[in-house]
Amino acid sequence: MAYNSDAFKKVMDDFSAKRARAIDEADMRLKDVTERCPQIKLIDLALSGTGVAIMEAISEGREGIEDRINNIRHKNEELQQQRSDFLAHLGYDSDYTFPKFECPKCKDTGYDGAALCECFRKELVLETCRRSGLGRLVDVQTFDSFSLDYYKYNDDVYENMLLNYNVSKNYAEKFSSASQNLMFIGSTGLGKTHLSTAIAGKVIELGFDVCYDTAANVFLSFENERFGKQNSKYATPTDRYFECDLLIVDDLGTEVTTQFTVSALYNLINTRFMNGRPVLLNTNLSLEEMQKKYGERIASRLFGESIVLRFVGKDVRLLKVDIT
Repeated sequence: MAYNSDAFKKVMDDFSAKRARAIDEADMRLKDVTERCPQIKLIDLALSGTGVAIMEAISEGREGIEDRINNIRHKNEELQQQRSDFLAHLGYDSDYTFPKFECPKCKDTGYDGAALCECFRKELVLETCRRSGLGRLVDVQTFDSFSLDYYKYNDDVYENMLLNYNVSKNYAEKFSSASQNLMFIGSTGLGKTHLSTAIAGKVIELGFDVCYDTAANVFLSFENERFGKQNSKYATPTDRYFECDLLIVDDLGTEVTTQFTVSALYNLINTRFMNGRPVLLNTNLSLEEMQKKYGERIASRLFGESIVLRFVGKDVRLLKVDIT
């Protein structure tokens, strides 16, 4: 699994910054407290020597070591109690001078032992979603929020959408670098974008890098690259489309088609197919329309090397208007 490296760095930098901030704030509280109560500074100095005291106790031999360690422990407990009493006298809790980390499990390091902490994974997923092009859609267009009730007006339509839903969910949950390509075909308002977003969200949760964009934006990026209008952190504006683990292109066929866009599309899908990087395409074009728009070579490649799901029925957006 490969989270977007830039997203990983951004989240790790954020965690490092908030950890450093928590430590700095704790240092400021400690400085204030020790100025008001110098005894706390002396207690902390004594507690800091615990490790050395234990090593000395061990070096004195096995005989009586248990008593020596217990004496050190008892003295530590007394010092900690004195420290708590002094803080309480000042009106503070016993942990007032300790760093207040957002995550007590990883202490804002991002790691719980050798594994990524759940808090870090959550932020990493959110940052990857932001970079994927999905924005807030990923929060609302999930598998759980996809309702099949809108398709129950016709048994054939319902069975078709149930199949599409199950295939999409299974694809997302079992996604890997060996996954096949997907192609969603159908008119607007039938659920293609919703299921595509749901797939993207789940695949990102699994730790993969996803890029989601419209066909118009994809081809605009290729044009910007061609004419030197680069405004991107990548080497070229189109690198993102080639490098991500899953590329989702929405509304293929709605863009203005030229010989250049046809060439760009072939280069994109051919390169990704050759490198074993899956593509999910949403389009309202039939096979015949795609052959006419992009040519036999591209249409054959897409249909021949993809799982094709057809979306049929009435525009769900219009059906929702009638539901009370």
